[in-house]
Amino acid sequence: MNKLFVFLEKKRLLRNKNQDMNTVLTVFKWLAIVYFGLMFLLLGIGGYFSIEKAGLGMGSPIQVISRFWMYYMVAEMMMRFMLQKLPTASIKPLLVLPIPKLKIVKFYVGSSFVSAFNFVQLLFIIPFTIVCLSKGYSIIGVLAWVVAVYLCVCTMHFVNILIESYKSVFIAVIVVFGSLAAIQYFNLFDSTEYTQYLLYSVYEYPVLVLAYALILAASIWLTIRYYVTNMYMDDLLKTKVEVGTTQEMKWLDGFGTYASFLKNDLRLIMRNKRARTTVLMSVLFMFYGFLVLTPGHNGEYPMFMMIFVAFFVSGGFLMMFGQYVPSWDSSYYPLMMTQNITYKNYLKSKWLIIALGTAISMLN
Repeated sequence: MNKLFVFLEKKRLLRNKNQDMNTVLTVFKWLAIVYFGLMFLLLGIGGYFSIEKAGLGMGSPIQVISRFWMYYMVAEMMMRFMLQKLPTASIKPLLVLPIPKLKIVKFYVGSSFVSAFNFVQLLFIIPFTIVCLSKGYSIIGVLAWVVAVYLCVCTMHFVNILIESYKSVFIAVIVVFGSLAAIQYFNLFDSTEYTQYLLYSVYEYPVLVLAYALILAASIWLTIRYYVTNMYMDDLLKTKVEVGTTQEMKWLDGFGTYASFLKNDLRLIMRNKRARTTVLMSVLFMFYGFLVLTPGHNGEYPMFMMIFVAFFVSGGFLMMFGQYVPSWDSSYYPLMMTQNITYKNYLKSKWLIIALGTAISMLN
């Protein structure tokens, strides 16, 4: 049965109309994979010695990684949420055939796991494991620890699918990670001192790796259950009808001839997922300084770096939203050009909303 699904996937890819564009994107994707793969490999080889040389006073390198593992999970979940593709397939023809839905779901969910997001971490895990074993660490403890680390990576793959499927999972992830971030930001206490035991305890008690295996099994079961229970021909053929809501936004009328354009842009941001994502990314750009700004020897920040960060912090909305002008209006662009609208006013309205977004970023 799996051979049939693989054969159908090959046919689908060969008949893809956007094959040329996909080829270009694939080239850039593999360049990024090679880059990050080399970075992980270098960290795996030299990470142990770098941590020892730094003298952080937080214990062994395994303890240090266990302590800051939560930060990596947050960063990877954000990357997966923005970049990782969910399992997609044209299943309507398969549902009329005598093929169990469970087999269809298992194949496509399993095929979604074949992703660089789930294997590039091995370039860090394997060398780091070899170095730890060569330094005389417990063989069983190290093996259980690295298995738990990789099980966390696998679990994040399915949690990302569940985030897109269940709002409750998305809210739960935001609450957990947001609470930990707030604790660290307001210096209530160092949460990493406690979260490190979630991973380091596996090194001391290898049997605890079974708990990580059970969490992974539960996430796989929930993912398969969601797709099986929502895969019916009636639901796929049924036209989705939603109650439309309108927003008057009379407070924008003060902008005169630009008001109608501004209203359309705000409605786009509220209704379109891609537009909402770009706005979310521009908000995240406001925290760019926390990642790159480090005080010098005298405790002051370099002026050049402050100017560099200021461009990114204040220009996040400009880069994320502005780069797609005028493609945001591509669906009705020909109709708009036939109306009594000057192209100059159209471009000015786009400049105005970008300027407002930039001003808000500067104030924050």
